[in-house]
Amino acid sequence: MATLAVLPTVWVRDLSLLSYISAGGVVASVLVVLGLCWFGLVDNVGFHHKGTTLSLSTLPVAIGLCGYCNSGHAGFSNICTSMAKPNQFPSVLLACFGICSLMYAGTAVVGYTMFGEATESQFTLNLPKDLIASKIAVWTTVYAQQNHRTSLVISTLIVGLSIPFFGLLMSLIGSLLTMLVTLILPPACYLSILRGKVSRIQ
Repeated sequence: MATLAVLPTVWVRDLSLLSYISAGGVVASVLVVLGLCWFGLVDNVGFHHKGTTLSLSTLPVAIGLCGYCNSGHAGFSNICTSMAKPNQFPSVLLACFGICSLMYAGTAVVGYTMFGEATESQFTLNLPKDLIASKIAVWTTVYAQQNHRTSLVISTLIVGLSIPFFGLLMSLIGSLLTMLVTLILPPACYLSILRGKVSRIQ
């Protein structure tokens, strides 16, 4: 079903139309976060769970998730060059990362205070199944993840159905490569480009 939902988005010839789909993804993400707060405040799920604030055993997973959520570096140059005013790119970047960080942190705190140690890998799995709002949150999450090419979508479906524990494998590979792209390559390239011009502090 997810494959069928994603396929029409990869057939668009005018790639500028994808910006509207992307904007829809942003709205969908905000709606999911607001939906989580709605469950806690209105639908009587409540904010009552307590647990360990810092778990060293799952800290690497948390760092991997944070890295994955902030790993859009590969598209930065395309975004910058396609802007009408490229000189505003640093401000846009700061605003985007700031808003995303607040949303991620807020979701983490609210979700953990609602579900505690029982929090699933996706908090939508913790939501009461009988509520219409839960179904809306789940389908909104599916919509927010639509942005691929036909062959990639179909091949992902085939591989995902045929390889056992494919999700865990992709989580591992994604975390490893994301950390490489997010934390290691940018400073390495920076130091390479400005070799001999940077201070020891930099």
